[in-house]
Amino acid sequence: MEKILVNNIKFYRKTNICNKKDLISIKERIDLEFAKNNIVWTHPLYQTQNDLEIRLKEHKSFINLKNKILKIVKTIDKNLKFHSCWCNLSVEDNEYCFHKHKTKLTCVFYLQSKESCYGLRLENPSLIFPAIENSVLIFDGSISHSIEYMPNKIFDNIDSHRYSIVFDFN
Repeated sequence: MEKILVNNIKFYRKTNICNKKDLISIKERIDLEFAKNNIVWTHPLYQTQNDLEIRLKEHKSFINLKNKILKIVKTIDKNLKFHSCWCNLSVEDNEYCFHKHKTKLTCVFYLQSKESCYGLRLENPSLIFPAIENSVLIFDGSISHSIEYMPNKIFDNIDSHRYSIVFDFN
């Protein structure tokens, strides 16, 4: 696992979390979650409910992902407990605002990301961590961050959409 220090704040990145079959299976299941919740695809912000781990508790590929994330988090702080999980979907011309989580540790897993430059933006310092597909970026959830704006021109088909699954811990 790579450890990155920015302004004395620790960030962690681990790559190659899941196999290709699990990535495909999780994405298909996430797409069903969006469809079942009647998401309006023209809305600029798409996010599942924050109980994704409950709704996907029988889904083997998602369980594999969650267990890998739990194992990684335990190497950082074995006292942390799982809090919540959801998926963000970045589509044409969406906009996300800077925000903070009320949790100790946030893990962003990049399920699908064809354009790595549209990753996690920090407010201070102003920088962007690349959205590397099949990797997890871990950081203190109280740090102000946002999903980087993805302009319409980069979307040539549905595979251009970016899926990130967030796991929060306290």
